[in-house]
Order: sequence, then C-alpha cells, then structure tokens
Amino acid sequence: MSRKLLILYGSETGTAQDFAEQVWRESKRFFFTGPVLPMDAYDVRNLVDEELVVFVCSTTGQGEEPENMRGFWKFLLRKKLPGDSLQNMRFAVLGFGDSSYVKYNFVAKKLHKRLLQLGGVALMEVGLCDDQHDMGPSATYLPWLEKLWEKMLTISPLPNGQEALEESPREFRWDVEVIDEDKENNSSVRKETENIYANSRVARGAENPTVRLVLEENRRITHEQHFQDVRLISFKMINPIAWRPGDVLVLRPCNGEDRVKALFSLFQDHNLPFLPETVLEIREVDSALARDFRKLKNVKIHVFCVQIVNKNFREKVFRENSCEMLRRQARLRREYLYRKSVEGKHKALQEKKDRIKRSLEENIPIHGDLQREALSLQEKLKWSDAGPSAAAEIGGVSGGANTANSQDDEYRYAGCEDPKIMITTSRDPSVRLKMFVKELRLIFPNAQRMNRGNYEVKQMVHACRANDVTDFIVVHETRGVPDNLVICHLPHGPTAFFNISGVVMRHDIPDIGPMSEQKPQLIFHNFKTPLGMRTMSILKYLFPVPKEDSRRIMTFANHDDFICFRHHTYQRINGRVELTECGPRFQLSLYRIQLGTLDELDATDTEWTLHRSLATQYWDLNAIPGPRAFALLARNCKNDLEKEKLLELASPAGQEDLFAYANRPRRTILEVLQDFPHATSQLTLEILMELFQPIKPRSFSIASCPEVGRLQLLVAVVEYRSILSTPRRGLCSTWLKKLPVGAKVIGWLKKGTLKLPAQPSKPLVMVGPGTGLAPFRSVLLQKESKYVDEESGRCVLFFGCRNRQGDFHCEEELKRMEGIGLVKLITAFSRDQEEKIYVQHRIKENGDLLRTLLIEQDGYFLVAGSSKNMPQSVKEALNVIIGEEYVQKMLTTGRYQEETWS
Repeated sequence: MSRKLLILYGSETGTAQDFAEQVWRESKRFFFTGPVLPMDAYDVRNLVDEELVVFVCSTTGQGEEPENMRGFWKFLLRKKLPGDSLQNMRFAVLGFGDSSYVKYNFVAKKLHKRLLQLGGVALMEVGLCDDQHDMGPSATYLPWLEKLWEKMLTISPLPNGQEALEESPREFRWDVEVIDEDKENNSSVRKETENIYANSRVARGAENPTVRLVLEENRRITHEQHFQDVRLISFKMINPIAWRPGDVLVLRPCNGEDRVKALFSLFQDHNLPFLPETVLEIREVDSALARDFRKLKNVKIHVFCVQIVNKNFREKVFRENSCEMLRRQARLRREYLYRKSVEGKHKALQEKKDRIKRSLEENIPIHGDLQREALSLQEKLKWSDAGPSAAAEIGGVSGGANTANSQDDEYRYAGCEDPKIMITTSRDPSVRLKMFVKELRLIFPNAQRMNRGNYEVKQMVHACRANDVTDFIVVHETRGVPDNLVICHLPHGPTAFFNISGVVMRHDIPDIGPMSEQKPQLIFHNFKTPLGMRTMSILKYLFPVPKEDSRRIMTFANHDDFICFRHHTYQRINGRVELTECGPRFQLSLYRIQLGTLDELDATDTEWTLHRSLATQYWDLNAIPGPRAFALLARNCKNDLEKEKLLELASPAGQEDLFAYANRPRRTILEVLQDFPHATSQLTLEILMELFQPIKPRSFSIASCPEVGRLQLLVAVVEYRSILSTPRRGLCSTWLKKLPVGAKVIGWLKKGTLKLPAQPSKPLVMVGPGTGLAPFRSVLLQKESKYVDEESGRCVLFFGCRNRQGDFHCEEELKRMEGIGLVKLITAFSRDQEEKIYVQHRIKENGDLLRTLLIEQDGYFLVAGSSKNMPQSVKEALNVIIGEEYVQKMLTTGRYQEETWS
C-alpha cells in the first residue's frame, strides 16, 4: 500500500488544527508522505483516490461543523453518492469537543458514520477528546495516536531495512530572520498595537466581519466587598456592522506588561540574544506565498514584520520625508539607467517639450514640425510641470511627496490613459479563490484574468511589461481562504501588500443587483494622512476616469487603517435614489509598500511597513504547556537529568506526572521555562515560535441590543489561587479589566449558538445565572425597545448568583422590565440563607408555569452560563417537570438550546 497519508482537519479555535499538525509531524517518524490541510481546502472529489486518511475535527455550538469543514461535509451528504465510493479508503477520525454540551463530539461521530456509509474502512474507533478532562485533550489523543501508528504499520509496513525514527524530524512552521539595524533604519516604520493575527481565519472565519471598537465604559457592577470583579464593558463601533441578539463578539487579548517583563528577564538571565527592540521577518514555511516565490532568491513575501516587543506604542506615523527620499533615490536610479539606454530619444523629446513651453509662455505660433504633436506634448507638460493649483484640477495630491505632482511620484502620469490590469492567483488555487478572482476582475473595467499555471512571477511581470499592463494583481490564499492581495504598479513600482479579510462572494449577498460594465464612480472616505493618500493613489489609479452619468459606485471606507470595500449601482425611483449592492465585499489592511516591482523586490527598499509585537500580541505567555512543549524543550537540552524529565513529561506514560506538574496547579509556560534552566538556555527563535502558542480569541455573548448602538459585555475577571504562590489570572479578562477608556481594539462578530424563535409570539424561558445573563439581557432590551403586548410572547428569566447585595447583575434594569410586564423574573441567591438555592431548584418550584409555556404553548428553553454543573442540573430538573422524552424532543427540534463556557 502507498505510504501517502492525507490528514484533513476542521477547526474553529485552532485546537483541532494544532493536533492535526502534530499527527502530521509524527507521521514523518514512519516515513509517511502527504499534506495536512483544512477540509475545505481539499478537493473532496479526489477522496475516492485516497488510501489512507486521518480526519481531525472539532464540534462547535449545537453540534455544528467548523466553518472550514462545511463545504466538505455538505458534499459528503449528497444522496447520489454511491455506497461504495470510498471502498478503497482506510480512515481514522479524531474528534474534539466538550462533554458539558449535549451534542458532545457530534461532528466526529457523524463524520465517522457517514464515511462508513460511503464504503470507507475504519482503522479504529473514533477518538473523542474532551476539553473537560483533567489532562485536557491529550488524555485521549496520545493513546489514540499510539494505536493509530500500530494500525498504520500493520497495513503499510516500513520497507525492509528501515526503522522508525525515535523522534520526528524538525519541521518548523515558521522561517525567522533577524532584520539588521541598517535595513531597519532605512525603512519608514509604523509601530502598531494591532494583533499579528488580526486577519486570521482561525475562529473568525472567512465571512465574520471585523469590527473596530473604542472603549467607552469599563465599570465594575459587583459590590466592592464581593470576592469577584464582574464588569459591564461598553464599546462604540467605529465601523458599524449589523448584528442580532444572541450574536457573539470575539476578541483577541494581549499579554500584560508584567508577563512581558518576566519573559525578557528570563532571556537576560540565560544570556539569550533576544532584545525587546529586535525586529524579525517571519513567514510560514508551507504557505501558498512561500511556494509561489520559492524560486526568487531571498524574496521575503507574505511575512509578518514583527518586533519582539514594542517599546513605544505612540509612534504611529508615515515618515513622509524618509519615504520621499527613498522614492527619489529609486527614481534617480531608474532615470540613470533609462537615460543611458534611450538618451537620444529622451533628449529629443525634452527639446520638443521645451520649445512647446516657450511658445506657450511667449504666446508665439508653434513651429510646423511640432503642430501634430502639440496636444500630447502639452498634456505631458501639464502632468510633469504643473504646480499645486493645477494639481487640484487633475485629481489632487498623491503619495507622500510635498509637491502635488512630484517627479518622484510613480503615478504622476496616471489618468492620461485608462489603466490596463492583469489579475492572477497563487499556484494551485482553490475553487473559492478562482471564484473570487473572477468576481474581482469584474470590478476593474479594463482587467483581464490570467491562469497561473506553472509560470513564475518574474515571467509574468516581464510579460505584463511587454504588453503595456499598468498594474499586476496577485491574490493569494491560506488553506482555501483568500487572505492576501498584492498590487504591483508597472513599469517601475511601487508594490503594495494588503491583507484581505471578510470576503463575501456575490452569491452570498441577499437581493444582489446586476453587475454593471460601466466605469465606476469612486468614493474614498477618511484617507487623510500622508499614508492614507499614498494608499488612495495605489487604489484610485486602478480605475479609469468615470463618465458623469455612470450609475456604478465603488466605496473604499477607511476605518482606522481597515479599508472596507463595497460595490453598488443606483437608480432613481419616484424621486428617490436607491442603492443595490453588487458584490463582492471585502476588507483590506495595508502591511507593506515596497519600491520596485515583484520581480526585483530584493534589490529595492521598503518604503513603509507595519510592525507588530510578538511578546505582547502573539505569544500566549499564560498558556498551560502540553506534551509537545516539553518535547521541544528536550531537543536541544544538554543536561541529561533535565532532558530525561522533559521526555518523561512528553511521553504517554508520563501524563499523570504532567497533570500533577502543569495542569492541576495551572503552571504557565513562563514558569516551566524557569524550572528548566538548561533547556531554556538553548532556545532559538524557531523553537520559540513553536513553543509559545498563539493567543487564541475569546468569545463573549453580547449583552446589549442593536438599538442601543453600543456593544456591551458582561465579563467576570478570572483570579484564583492554586498550590503555587502566585495567583492565577485569566489573560483576556485581566486585559479587559485594565483597558482604559478610549482604547481601540479589533474584534469580529459571529453568530452565537442560541437561535431565537422566528415567531416573536413564542414564549421564552431563559436560564442565565451569573454572566450567563448576557445574551438574555440583549434579548430583553430589544423586546423592551419594540414592546407590544399582543405581539410579544411571554418571557421568564431564571437568574442566579451568590448574594442579592453582592452580585445581582443589572438588578435595576431587570426589575424595571418586570415592572412593565416584559418578563417574569425568578431569582436564586445561593448564599443568602443556610440552605444553598440554585436556579435548578427554582425551576422545580415553577413546574406548572413551565409545563404551560413549554408544552401547551410550544415555548423555547434557553440556557447560558458556566459549563461545569449548572447545565446538567438544569436539564435534570426539567426532566422531572415535563419528562425526559419531551426534553429530548425539544433538543431535536431546537427548542432546547445551551450556550455554555468553561
């Protein structure tokens, strides 16, 4: 049997992806070949030809698939697929879930079942990893992996004479390079507190819109004497986005200053040459862009330009003088080479221009030999020699130069003729990328699409130059999602690199209008800074000058350096102008401007680049390390005793010791590094990038309604003690607690797991103890803003906390709503009397009411809050009242829903 092993994953928060990549690394010990990919990035039609496949997937919400698996799963559900489609495929499925949810690991179970229905042969039982396990997913993953290799080697043994490697080869995900000081000082730099993964699809998804927020209020709502700090945090949206009650705001926190200082103290103690001001270029070794530019020597494409930590967050400028100097130097080099090659032609043209200029200035007739060329020469004079007043007539300032039409501006002749654009993709584009590029081509009136094939970028740029193409656009993807757009202006540059996110195709936009072929009117909003004007020039001159009667409108709206693109047509109906969206829609975020073109980037200067901070915004210094972290530390360790202990903690047999050392006391990765000094002293940048997990985003149910115009969160600040002397603190809640009013953050909106009834007249029974109140506060606030007795179904809210005086969240609001008849409020204060009373006790006490609402009136039962014991206790209480069979029926029909968190 072939030694090709295909590993496919579906991941929402990155956990399943991490473990899938670990399986891939381990497979190298046994000399298996093959890729690791998200399911939607793989052409599922080729699955019939695969012999060995491992599927790794997580379960989200109410038993739903991760976003990067949905297309794959939809294809597998096709009824016309023959029952023997996958008869040649042997497979294994590993699932990740949370046993506190009703549909625990539901996706892995149904995937396993469907593959069997299609004729696949299971190598082993489906592995079910549980986040609630004391040792986390590793408790199931490690023994499952050992069994997997046993089965694999049985059906596909190693060739004669080969033995399995003791450890997997070093397969680092990131290529890291330190930027020297001279190169750094030559660049115009903006230091930004934006996260290195602000545009990551992990947890955000391709279609969840990014939202820019400003903190307006950060208020403690629990009593000062209460043991827990719970906060009502209110954000104003810079770029307003539509959302509904039940939706979720996702935020990615930053490390606190104390953690960052501890990290660099550790580096200093072990004489590691990693300083806060060190600037790195980092690129993913196996990214689509890395493959595209592999043959271009030393080209750094699609890199994260990062600083280990930003020392001065206030520096956020486009260094105008520096950029102007760089562009002048580039122009002078070009002009020198150009003059040498066409000196005679250039001299003759300049003489003609001078003669035309003298004739115009002295008001004398133009000489006969110049009359046929007079108009074109006069137009060129206008563009090359005009002053600021004339610049206003022909389109305003562009770039960062002080004069409106500086000879250093590569766009000074733009507008004389219509642009000619060529668009292509990275190699081996996915179906989604091909569709997006086809729609992108329709945006630009004079664009053509070129199939990439096996052409190198250098060849394509030369072909574009030869055919008078003015702009060459390359669109890239990562694991099936368009995420990067490069605009190369020809013939001399510049080249601008944008992250692209929030892509929504035309077919996903409701009530879409027809695609117009007219030259569009352009709207550029909030491009006021020198960098903004430079970016506007790069985008504006991709389009021809529109006609006055054009009904096609394209909007580029800049919200704090996130550029939202929308495409509309308009028509006048009964004296009113109505806009219809045409699509596609997406967001751009500039991260680099390079002088020169794509084929010569290594020989040119960086005009501007975005710096981000690793230690503050990317590395999770609060993470609890797993077995892989200890295996990484053991690799370079020179001390035998330390190495032996590290390998033991990384092994399947050492998981109980790992639990006692790391999981139970919640020991962080920083504290582990302090405990193993010999291993720490051998750290490299590549190992650090693997050792520190990326900070994962956190989801919060929105506690306000859209009518309020603000996004509000109820956040419990996590702080507790373990057997260690230092208190344990939650990364995200501590970060939110310390955010000052006026702070800007980036998040994204996604649909929550709670789905409200389509008919407002249906009764709602809501159980929300503690911060579980958040989604129900949103529901009630919206009902209050639109409250009409006869149209709104009855609402009952069960709220629980410890003390009425200590942590009765939003008490005044809830009592006001109860006073107007909007909701029946039933409370449970567990510590206000000797006997502890919880929400499940109040549910049992109100059995008659619940039977009426849920059985007679087909009401909905929604639960939100901690995932520990509460959801199961509530379900058991409801079983007693209306019967287990009826509860199961409600679960099946979606009338019983849970949104819980650990």
